Amino acid sequence: AQTVTVDVETAPWFELLDATSKQVQVPAKAVTSVVFKLRAKKVGTFGFKATAQGSGGSDAVKRSVQVLPDGARHEIVRSGPLEAGVTRETLTIPQSAIDGASELYVKVYPGLLAEIREGFEAMVKKPHGCFEQISSATYPNVLVLQYLKRAGASSAAFEKRARAFIADGYQRMVGHEVDGGGFSLWGEAPGDIVLTAFGLMLLSDMGTVQFVDPALVKRLQSWLLTQQRFDGAFDLPPGEFYDTQHAGLEGRKRITAYVAWALAKSGFQGPELTKALSFLRTTAGATNDPYTLALVANALLQASAKDVEGLAAVDALAKVATAKGTDAVYWKSEGCSLTKGYGDSLTAETTAFAVGALLMAKTPSSLALAAKGLRYLAASKDAEGGYGTTQATVLTLRALLMALEARGGD
Repeated sequence: AQTVTVDVETAPWFELLDATSKQVQVPAKAVTSVVFKLRAKKVGTFGFKATAQGSGGSDAVKRSVQVLPDGARHEIVRSGPLEAGVTRETLTIPQSAIDGASELYVKVYPGLLAEIREGFEAMVKKPHGCFEQISSATYPNVLVLQYLKRAGASSAAFEKRARAFIADGYQRMVGHEVDGGGFSLWGEAPGDIVLTAFGLMLLSDMGTVQFVDPALVKRLQSWLLTQQRFDGAFDLPPGEFYDTQHAGLEGRKRITAYVAWALAKSGFQGPELTKALSFLRTTAGATNDPYTLALVANALLQASAKDVEGLAAVDALAKVATAKGTDAVYWKSEGCSLTKGYGDSLTAETTAFAVGALLMAKTPSSLALAAKGLRYLAASKDAEGGYGTTQATVLTLRALLMALEARGGD
């Protein structure tokens, strides 16, 4: 046992509210503590040092502490490609900002892949939660690993980490298959047609980087086919999860395109898919909604890259693109997406779907327009490196990766 004298030295931006030196009795073989009260007088990262001097020895520790402002956080983000010459951005810090609280970060990416990797890092995490969260956290791992392996640019450390997350996500997804067939949000019957189609697309891509049980894929395909109508279309069941806009012919085209896309992507080639695609071909011209057109184009071109109606849907998409400046375009739709995205998230989802269809068409005009859509998506990056919601981020990463494969690194 001994008496220890503790002294504290602080930066000038801390105010000690009591003595700078205190004594404390420390029993033998025991741990005790002494408390110093400080008040922070300025925002920033500052240091302090504590020194302990006893009869049996002495020690010291030096630490730094971050002092955060007592206010609301506001982020201003500007993103886009660097042009020849000088690129200038002006950010206005409000007069009411707390002194010393404003920070500026500038990030410059050497190429599209580096930007995609940051978007991936923004979402890479141990999959958890509901089916949508699990699948959306897993999909970026699959997409990036898929591309890096094809490009021969994967590192052992990165691949090990990505594969661990993918394997975990796969096991969690399997746990959400419900009695009666399909996936649902929390693994309880009945199955959800949108989540099942999304899961089927993910499993199709996942199968290129790890083992996926073909029996599972076949069960999901078979369950989706049980939801098909006599005319080849698919319907969403009534329920509060779905917006009323997904009812009627317009909603039927959306969900039919989404399911047909998933079936074609997963390798299904049965007559049911032919019937669904026939429904889309006969009704595709009856819409000018960008979200519906993008889904229809993706479904038809996934089944056949030369599909006439699919290429016509791409042409229709070109006519409803909205210009942003002289070198960027986006596609805006009203209401919500099949995964309940709305507002800016719906615009990002629709634009990503449209860019994917344009890249699949592979015509000079479609590739040029896709590049403008990619400019809009690149400028939509948020402060964390993602693109808003999980769905918008997954679809944007998918579009960026498709662009890399279609056009290289430009």
